[in-house]
Parts: sequence; C-alpha cells; structure tokens
Amino acid sequence: MIGLDGQPDAKRFLRVSAVANLTGTSVRSVYRWIANDNLPVHHLPGTGMRSILRIAKDDLDTWLLRH
Repeated sequence: MIGLDGQPDAKRFLRVSAVANLTGTSVRSVYRWIANDNLPVHHLPGTGMRSILRIAKDDLDTWLLRH
C-alpha cells in the first residue's frame, strides 16, 4: 500500500537491495528475476525518467515458493 506521504508502506514493500539481502543473492540477480522470471514489481513515480521499483513482501514469498 502507499502511505499518506505517497511512499510505499515499508512493512509491505521491499527495495531491490532488500530482496537481494533476504535471498542471499546480488541486486543484479533480482533485476534478472524481474526481467526474466516475472518477479512482480511495482513501479512508483521517481525523479526524471526513472521509476522507483518495489517488491511486495507477499509477492516475493509467493514467487519464492514457486521457484
């Protein structure tokens, strides 16, 4: 969920680096999972042309069970 300040709820959404730490892999691997294995990701508005990527904890748990 998005909080009142427009930022994702920290308890439910994870940064790519947090997913890498939780899974014992590299940030590069997580980006590969997003691109190739369809790890669900949420694109939030960022600055300029860049978006902010967040992975829902529930989505990560489900995805890990299937892979």
